[in-house]
Amino acid sequence: MHYLLKDGDGPCADVTWNGSLIEGSECFSMALAHGLAEAGMPAEELKTSATVTFQPGEGITKIALTVRGRGAGIDESSFRRAAETAKATCPVSKALAGVPEITLDARLDS
Repeated sequence: MHYLLKDGDGPCADVTWNGSLIEGSECFSMALAHGLAEAGMPAEELKTSATVTFQPGEGITKIALTVRGRGAGIDESSFRRAAETAKATCPVSKALAGVPEITLDARLDS
């Protein structure tokens, strides 16, 4: 998994890393893998990244999740639905619900 922490204008220089953000991406990936497996479409590979935007004086203003997946029998529509469900139901995502904007870009790798 890949994580990037940045402020509104570029990389943050003096920010203490928040371990719960790392756990959030891992939680999302596990929830997505579980959802796909439960639907009979187990993922062979999931690559998840989270880009966090931090505004001094405001805190975290955006989290952009990106996930790419691969697996036999998974179609694009089902993958996106499973990713949206994982985003909505992952316990860490719920804990981060106060972040003003959380986006998701979910696609299958060819």
